[in-house]
Amino acid sequence: HALKAGGLGGRSTKSRLRSAFLITQSALSVVLLTGAGLFIRSLRSVESVQVGYDTDRLVYASDYSERARSALPADMTQRLGAIADQLARFPGVERVALAEYAPLEGFGFLPIVLPGRDAVPTLGGIPPLGSEVSPGFFETVGMRLYSGRAFSSSDRVGQAPVVVVSQFMATAFWPGESPLGKCVIVGKRGDPCRTVVGVVADAHYTGIVEAPTMHVYLPLAQRPDITPHSLVVRTAPERRGAVSAHARALFLGAFGPATRPSIHLPSERLAPELRPWRLGAGLFSAAGLLALLVAAVGAYSTIAYVVSQRTHEMGVRVALGAQLVVGEGVRVVLVGVLAGAGISLVLGRLVASLLYGTSPHDPTVIIAVSLTLIGVATTACLVPAWRATRVDPIIALKAE
Repeated sequence: HALKAGGLGGRSTKSRLRSAFLITQSALSVVLLTGAGLFIRSLRSVESVQVGYDTDRLVYASDYSERARSALPADMTQRLGAIADQLARFPGVERVALAEYAPLEGFGFLPIVLPGRDAVPTLGGIPPLGSEVSPGFFETVGMRLYSGRAFSSSDRVGQAPVVVVSQFMATAFWPGESPLGKCVIVGKRGDPCRTVVGVVADAHYTGIVEAPTMHVYLPLAQRPDITPHSLVVRTAPERRGAVSAHARALFLGAFGPATRPSIHLPSERLAPELRPWRLGAGLFSAAGLLALLVAAVGAYSTIAYVVSQRTHEMGVRVALGAQLVVGEGVRVVLVGVLAGAGISLVLGRLVASLLYGTSPHDPTVIIAVSLTLIGVATTACLVPAWRATRVDPIIALKAE
């Protein structure tokens, strides 16, 4: 007892203060690294969302001049068709299609009536969205056809009116049944029936984080009163820049210098939606790694200082076969880890609205962060602990 207590009587307060600092550092590291893990998981969840079309292979081109829609040229559809034909011959272009609304470009509501039903299903009060598209539209955007057929050049005025519906709409309107051949009235009750000829994949039309909605597609050729807004071009990812420049030149040539062609990539439209998670993941990761480094340095320096101040005791302990000091540092860090995990669980609800597809109390993230910090702290304590084992007991006994 005299050997252990020798020279240590005035150090207990300082030791408790060092332990308190190390616990605080460890807890802060856990909180920040947990935040980083949650944002990284959210970012991965957002990036893995299947939007229903190939964003990395598409170029959108539209005429966004200042003139009102009522002042558009009478041959607007023909001019867009001519631009589409020229674009289709440009090197690297695989397909070109026209649409009133392409994904992320907007949407319209079409009144839907089902014969024999008083009302049609809605999604949170939102009726099915509608778009008029040209033949080849689904192949151009990369939208999967689940059953039936897509539109063809034979779907024009004078032929049987048809529609293609999204899978979500098919399931909501005809649960447990095949929608092919079903009658859908687009307009008011008493208008001609349109036959469902195909079912395509659901698509995120308004944004990546918005849930897919019910959608009905009509052939442009059967809607002569509708003027398409957009050209959709499918090309290789590395050719999108050249295709965009060529499309801009074609629009200026077709509509004159007064036009303001809008040429953009769908992936650029989605980038702002990913920015909050990327920013959160970056900031929390940087702060968390810095806190982890500080905690590691704190654990190392604390144990190294204890070893240097307790050379006499270490020599006696080694001589008697006592445990190494590494356990002392890890125990303090473990208390900080438990405190940090508890704080993370409490504060998780504050960032719940900023996460996507991830629980603010995700046990995987908290456990991984805790084990990482314990591993780093253990490693940081090993060097001074190793030095403690090399203390010569005879020298230690003479140290004081």
